[in-house]
Parts: sequence; structure tokens; C-alpha cells
Amino acid sequence: MKPSLFDCLFVVMYASVSVLANEESISNTTERSAKDKSSDKEDAKISIYRAIFKQKRAEQTLAAESILKLNDYSKQYKMVEIVLEKLFTVLQDAKVKVTASSYIPGQAFPTEKSELEALANVLENTALFGDILLRLPDITYKVYTKSREWELLARWSLSFCNETQIYDETDSKLLHLMAQELRLVPRDPNYINPYRHVGHKEGLKDGQSKEKTSNKKKKEKKKRRGPRLSHAEL
Repeated sequence: MKPSLFDCLFVVMYASVSVLANEESISNTTERSAKDKSSDKEDAKISIYRAIFKQKRAEQTLAAESILKLNDYSKQYKMVEIVLEKLFTVLQDAKVKVTASSYIPGQAFPTEKSELEALANVLENTALFGDILLRLPDITYKVYTKSREWELLARWSLSFCNETQIYDETDSKLLHLMAQELRLVPRDPNYINPYRHVGHKEGLKDGQSKEKTSNKKKKEKKKRRGPRLSHAEL
């Protein structure tokens, strides 16, 4: 069975921590060693996770784009329902585990495999929700607002992910856009989601175009008829 990314990350992190621990036991203690080496270990672990997270984000973005490209409202709606159902189930389970763990957002990165997986599930599923929300806002909002539990969970996950300080600048911006889209914070004056009502607008344009064509044909038909006599004139 092929190991997951998280299994690989755990092995790499465990090896990294073991090597650094051995180095500390061999080398002489200096004024710098204790504090700075601990900081270096934290930076290394976060860097490793961020590299793996970036790969995952690329996959998630493609998944959201594939739903958008279906160009069929009923299929898009069904896919969003399925994805959100699974997403919030995983997110709820991860919330329970991560809040019960010793991990505190913004502080030392977890080394326990179970804690790391719970943290990763929160970070990754929150970002995936953002990808879908921002690309299919109308459908997502309809599905999402059916569950008060999901609304509370989304609010918690956005705050939690922001506090971890693990997201880079791009994903931190995603969190801010999500918060605005869900109106959890006031929207910026220039905030516009180009994907909102896209299908509806296109439908209106098509309808207006058809109506103009129909009216044009009627006018041309009337012109071709020419003058006619009424019953009174006969």
C-alpha cells in the first residue's frame, strides 16, 4: 500500500528531530544552542509541511475548477453537496481531535502523528472549502446555509487556520476572501466575486438576445404584410 503524504511527513519529521537531538547530545552546550536549535527545528518542520501543503493545494484547486467546468447547474449542485458533506464531516472530526490535543495555534508544531493529521485535515479542508466557495458561491451558499452546524464550524476553522500562521501569503488572502464572501467580516468597498451569478447573468443575456431576435422577426413580418383592408372598408 502506497504511504500517504502525512505518513511520509511524519517519518521525515521524526528523522529530523532525532538527528537534531543526537547533535545536541554530542555537541558542547553554548549560549545559542538550546534556544536557537529549538527554533531551527520548528522552522524546519513547518517548512516541510508547507511544501507538502502546497502540493495538496494544487490538487484541490484543480478539483474545484473541474466542478466549475461542468457547466451544468444540477451536476454542479450535486457535486458541491457531496464534497461539502464529506468535507465538514472530516473537519468536525479533526476539530474534536485538535482541540483535545496539546497543540496551541501559533505555537510549537505538533510531532505526534495523530495531532499532525488532525491539524492537516483542518488546514486542508478549510482551504478546499474556500476554493469551492469562491468559484461556485451561489450553489455553495445554498448548500452550506442548510446546516447551522456547518456555519459555526466554518467560522471556527477560519479563525483557527489564521491563528496557526502556517498559511503563506496566498492562502492567508484566501481566508480573508472567504470571510468576506460569508460576511463574517465587513466586505472591502471594492470586493467583487466575479463568479457570483455568472450562470444567471449568462441566462439573462441569452434570454434578452432571443427576445430581441424574436421582436426583430415580428417587425420584419409585419413589414412584409403590407397594407390590408378592414371589414368596414369592404
